[in-house]
Amino acid sequence: MRVRLEELDESSFHEFGQVLATPGKTWRKDFAANLTNCRPTAAPPNLALIRANAAAFPLEIDELERHEHSSQTFLPLDVREYMVIVCKDNGHGSPDLATLRGFRISGAVGISYDCGVWHLGINTIGDAGIFAMLIFQAGDAEDCTFQKISSVVVDA
Repeated sequence: MRVRLEELDESSFHEFGQVLATPGKTWRKDFAANLTNCRPTAAPPNLALIRANAAAFPLEIDELERHEHSSQTFLPLDVREYMVIVCKDNGHGSPDLATLRGFRISGAVGISYDCGVWHLGINTIGDAGIFAMLIFQAGDAEDCTFQKISSVVVDA
């Protein structure tokens, strides 16, 4: 299976989460993302700083991850361009590769995944970069699930 990166827009990403762009002509945009703790009990927020490496294309992937109990937000701090690979859950706790999409994103735009969205770990395009990442974590094995998939080749 091959996936070509497409330009990100809010309508194409809506089924996976939110696009975090500038507030336009207003000075502030409240509730820009659905920050959600989907656990039945509270889990504290974790604001982490992440160094992401540049992807080498064509990129072959054979594993995705998801955070069933939390949204996950990435805000680029020092990033020119990055990519995300996402897909829905098949309803049985595995990635639905028929919904797999890849997006090319400007370093001036953030994204927030909804709870349970399968995705590839964050990668930049060109140079390595730094992100702020926000997620709710309880510190247990349910914070992040990894699953092997049939090989997918990502083209820039």
